[in-house]
Amino acid sequence: MKETEKLRIQELDSKLRQISIDKENRTKALAAKSKERKESLTQEIVKLGFWDKKGVVNAKLKKLKTQTAKRNALKTQINFRNYVLEQKADIKYFRVTKYQRQTVTINQLKTNLLTLISMTTNNCESRVDMAPKKKCSCKSHDNFTSETTIGNLIKIKGKTIRKAVIDVLIDRGFLFAHSAYLCQGCVRFTETNLFEDPQIPRKSTKIDSSEEAVQAVISLLERGECSIQHQQQLVTAIGKCQSRVIYEDSKSIGGKFKDDEYLESFNVTGNL
Repeated sequence: MKETEKLRIQELDSKLRQISIDKENRTKALAAKSKERKESLTQEIVKLGFWDKKGVVNAKLKKLKTQTAKRNALKTQINFRNYVLEQKADIKYFRVTKYQRQTVTINQLKTNLLTLISMTTNNCESRVDMAPKKKCSCKSHDNFTSETTIGNLIKIKGKTIRKAVIDVLIDRGFLFAHSAYLCQGCVRFTETNLFEDPQIPRKSTKIDSSEEAVQAVISLLERGECSIQHQQQLVTAIGKCQSRVIYEDSKSIGGKFKDDEYLESFNVTGNL
């Protein structure tokens, strides 16, 4: 009894292996047949040309003398779209011999081909007409906004985003100079995190105190870090804030700034 059961198991196992082998062989045969058909259709299309417009279809058919040649050419064009290009459409448009037990005529083949052509043309036009979707240009957008809201998109060329934010992102390689948009999430991340890098200092805060501003200008002048042009502008500005007499004096002083010897002996603190 046990021996009989063992033989049954062996026989079943053998059958299962054979079924698997047969299935694999059929798959390989179908793949080989499909490849052969694609190669054959491609060679035929090379000879006939690929008909992708109504005018081309009419012109090519007109050159073919026999009905058989026209039928074969139309079948090749439709089969190429079906098996090689794998165009998606209702199966009825790919029938080249019979459809619903009726022989497909040459006129019906032509109509089917023109329908398939119009489908691809319409799809291409819709893709071209579709406006590109606006998106954040930051290269690390996903990382920067992983723990925050994305918010609205902002035009980089507008005045909403601080120039310092843009400069930091470009310097760090997170943004192209010609980029168009940034989201609020990336702007917030940049302001919160990237400015903390000691190599990328924050934008200097405004000096609210006039006294501090004056001392800052004096310091620049005494260190020789203020150009002649800027010094002349300072003198003119000071003059405009004073009376007419002082203004005239300031113009005279401004002229002296063109003299190098005068600049070397000029005492900023004393004149202020």
